[in-house]
Amino acid sequence: MYLMLSDGVKMSLSNEAPEVEEGHSLQVECQVDANPEIDTLVWEKVGDPNFKQEEAVLRLNNVNASNAGTYRCKASNRLTPTGKPPYTYSEIKDADVKVLCGYC
Repeated sequence: MYLMLSDGVKMSLSNEAPEVEEGHSLQVECQVDANPEIDTLVWEKVGDPNFKQEEAVLRLNNVNASNAGTYRCKASNRLTPTGKPPYTYSEIKDADVKVLCGYC
């Protein structure tokens, strides 16, 4: 699923609703095509201000129940429209991670 924005950003996730069994690893790629190129790309976990990964691939290793939740990929780029002041434009895509009980 792709989202095309009027400001020239196209984003997609390799999996928007990943499921992973406890003890296993998970990777979700945030693919971004932007013009101009994006300045920053970061993964954050909704409700956890301490979680931040600054790369295109969200990596969760040795997953447990506390890893369940919504992870947000945020891409930002600086736009300079002709005759207007520059501004930063950001777009987000969410991945809802579900952790399955591996020991049940």
